Amino acid sequence: AGGLQTVYFPFDSSSIEGDTKDTITSNADFLKQMASVDIQVEGHADERGGRQYNLALGERRAKAVRDMLVALG
Repeated sequence: AGGLQTVYFPFDSSSIEGDTKDTITSNADFLKQMASVDIQVEGHADERGGRQYNLALGERRAKAVRDMLVALG
């Protein structure tokens, strides 16, 4: 989607650090330049773990990304 990059998390984590932080910062910079663009933030997990656990992990990941994007303006 344009200049946006996929955000990857370590296994079983929703922590934002290292490369994850850099990617979100880059995405925030792009979105600032393209203020008219609407996005949808989704979180995903692989097939390991139970369905409910993976849904919750995906939600935590999406919220972490959303919160950082909002904090970056």
